[in-house]
Amino acid sequence: MIRDAALTGLMKGSGLDFQAYNPTVTYINGEYWGIYNLREKISERFLESKHNVDPETIDLLEYNGQVINGDNHEYLLL
Repeated sequence: MIRDAALTGLMKGSGLDFQAYNPTVTYINGEYWGIYNLREKISERFLESKHNVDPETIDLLEYNGQVINGDNHEYLLL
């Protein structure tokens, strides 16, 4: 559970994007559910805030070029 967040944290100061996280003790309806890592979600808004770009111009893709936002035309040409 902590390995991914810890390894991502090593990217601080590298000039590359990384997801900030905060370990969080979680209760739902008063019932303890454990410790979860509250993390930034990578989205067009994340990229807008980090790089000051228009979110309408971002093509955000998943594994194998599956589209999350925008289109994958340029990716497929590559």
